[in-house]
Amino acid sequence: MVRSSNIGIFWFFFIKVFLMYYIFTLEPTRVAKGKTKTAGTAPNRTEAAANRLKAARTAQNLDEMNNEDERINDEINDDEISFLGDLSKVREIEGEQERAIEEREIERERIKRRRNNEREKEQEYREKEQDDNYSDPPVPPQFELMTNKLQICNWLVNNPDILQLANQMLNMKDGTSQSAPAPVPPVHASLTPTNNDKYRLIDEEIKCLFLKSRFPPGHAFEKFVRKIFPELETYSSTAKSIIDRCRKSFSDYRYQLRITIEELIQEFQKEIQSTVLLPTEVNEFISPDIVIKRIFNRYFLAVDISELPEISMSKLTLFSRECFQIAWEIRNESDTKIFYYRIKSLDMDTERLEIPSRSGKNFASLLKF
Repeated sequence: MVRSSNIGIFWFFFIKVFLMYYIFTLEPTRVAKGKTKTAGTAPNRTEAAANRLKAARTAQNLDEMNNEDERINDEINDDEISFLGDLSKVREIEGEQERAIEEREIERERIKRRRNNEREKEQEYREKEQDDNYSDPPVPPQFELMTNKLQICNWLVNNPDILQLANQMLNMKDGTSQSAPAPVPPVHASLTPTNNDKYRLIDEEIKCLFLKSRFPPGHAFEKFVRKIFPELETYSSTAKSIIDRCRKSFSDYRYQLRITIEELIQEFQKEIQSTVLLPTEVNEFISPDIVIKRIFNRYFLAVDISELPEISMSKLTLFSRECFQIAWEIRNESDTKIFYYRIKSLDMDTERLEIPSRSGKNFASLLKF
């Protein structure tokens, strides 16, 4: 019994010592080893994770770099395409500019030739249509169809004024005007101006009319013919010939007006050396004296200036300045018709002016449109 209890106590102490050894010696060692193992594995896992993250970032960076390269290449390609397109447009524009310059040169040469032709034609016309031409009556077209002297005599019988003038010229040519008595004119001839005076009168009146209107209605010339040549039928060949001469004279007057204004513009440019037109400079340059002596000099020869109202002179000066401004604005235009088209509207300011003629007849001044 005692031996059994001793054995039991022995095993009890043995187990207790073993447990204490295990608890204080083996278990801490195992735990420490586990911690050491765990501690050794963690850095490896962290390093692997870091490597994987680095690889991922590297791959991402490569993808981003590839994408950036592709974007840059696309931009370069777009820039090249845009540059080529712009270069093509530039070359196209340069080509158009060169063609435009060539066309302008061709047009300039064409205008120059046309103006030269116009000047030559106008010069020929002015040589043929001098003011003195109105001193002789127009030759009736019937003379072209006459084949014998009897027909000519019949025509002279119907035009006694011309027959009388021919006799006087014949006497003067033969030197018999002093030795032989001059034929006694009929009573109506002494009271009526000769055709020579009538043609001078109509020349005077159409010049006064031009100061009132550069584009008068067609019936204005017919009224002149009826007043100055009452013996002529309005639709007779002689009356039509006179009316045609009046129209041609007005065409020449308008042409001379444009040429005179253009010459004044050239003088004005040389004087001021500027491309800017100031109203004060125009008013100073286009003075009433310039209007009388330069712009309308040939027409004021038919005007009784002593009887010319001041308002008429002021209106004509204002008209001249407006013509100057219009010609200045279109000085680089090739179409000369623009000038005539624009000054036509200015007739409204002058068509009611009083323009007394030297003869005192004042047909143009009294004419109402």
